[in-house]
Amino acid sequence: MKRPEIEHVFTAEEVHGHNGLNRMKNLVQNGHSLKYSGDIVFIQKPGYISNRRFGSTHASGMNYDTHVPLLFYGQGITKGSTVERTEIPDIAPTMSVLLGISFPNGTTGNPIKAVFDH
Repeated sequence: MKRPEIEHVFTAEEVHGHNGLNRMKNLVQNGHSLKYSGDIVFIQKPGYISNRRFGSTHASGMNYDTHVPLLFYGQGITKGSTVERTEIPDIAPTMSVLLGISFPNGTTGNPIKAVFDH
């Protein structure tokens, strides 16, 4: 925590043992494996990129790295429907329903119901 670029530090146990109310821990937990990931997770301060002069890594839990537009268009899609917020884990099950296939192994999200024709 003494390093100027570090915002948060979590142990693996903290990440996997939390109650789900901390957004940053949720994001870290989604990409952390107790078996294969490290014992400590460092979260850099907003806007900080190590060893880069420009660009983005898309690897942080900050809003500017996690908020992206998502557009569905075509047959079976509700025309003119807008959903204010979705979650990344909901994309695969939504696509699975549209394609008429089984959900991928390990799916944790749910189909975005507002996307489909009623």
